Amino acid sequence: MYQVTASIVIYKNDRDELLRAIHSFLNTRMDVKLYLIDNSPSDEAKSFVPQDDRIEYSFQGENLGFGKGHNIAMQKAKGESLYHLVLNPDIFFEEGVVEALCDYMEQNQNVGLISPDIFLPNGERAYSCRLIPSPSTLIKRRLMPSSSKDIYTKLSYTKPFSSPWVYGCFMLIRTSVFDKIGLFDERYFMYCEDLDYSRRVHSEGMDIIYYPLVKAIHIYHRDSARSLKMLFVHMVSAIKYFNKWGWFSDKERDKINQETIKKLDASELSE
Repeated sequence: MYQVTASIVIYKNDRDELLRAIHSFLNTRMDVKLYLIDNSPSDEAKSFVPQDDRIEYSFQGENLGFGKGHNIAMQKAKGESLYHLVLNPDIFFEEGVVEALCDYMEQNQNVGLISPDIFLPNGERAYSCRLIPSPSTLIKRRLMPSSSKDIYTKLSYTKPFSSPWVYGCFMLIRTSVFDKIGLFDERYFMYCEDLDYSRRVHSEGMDIIYYPLVKAIHIYHRDSARSLKMLFVHMVSAIKYFNKWGWFSDKERDKINQETIKKLDASELSE
């Protein structure tokens, strides 16, 4: 039994970024295992992936997508580890981050999913925790980013707090959650699978925690902002999400957001 397993889904990623992500996870004294799921058209990454017994490299020969790729590893992690980390190939962090998150989950058994504070390379906070969005929220965030800020931009980030959605770049999940709600919904090729999964965790009555006492750095390439093809993929995923959960009428979304705001301690709000 491993303490933590992790998965990184690869698709023609930058070599140095990927190696940095791998090293970040393996730089620990915990008993861990890393699954590299390679969706690239060739297995070039195999030539530079470190030779380490803790790494299992798996070349798929086709682009399966984010969720389906991670599901291969998450399925293996069932009964194999206590926690599983869904990790992006363009993220890095210092030793002790995963340990701190695991310690918090050990002390808080109702936490099903946790994420550290995520920053961009320039030192700016990424605000990778959000309320459940409506269609208008996503449209505003795309067209007018400065006008789409929610309550999480007003917090002082001095202690852990609840969030109904954390970004999929760094999601540490209690593996017992897999038996309760399953794995990622493979109908999403890329984008919105983290939103969908966060919502399912929350709907099962488990806590989702944003833990700002440790941090990770996300390169954050914003492919859908730079590529019309990826923008289309993002739009398709959003349509699938709202078809599943509800568009402008979503009473559960409203209830989750209202309850989340009430839970936030007023003392955590910045002056």
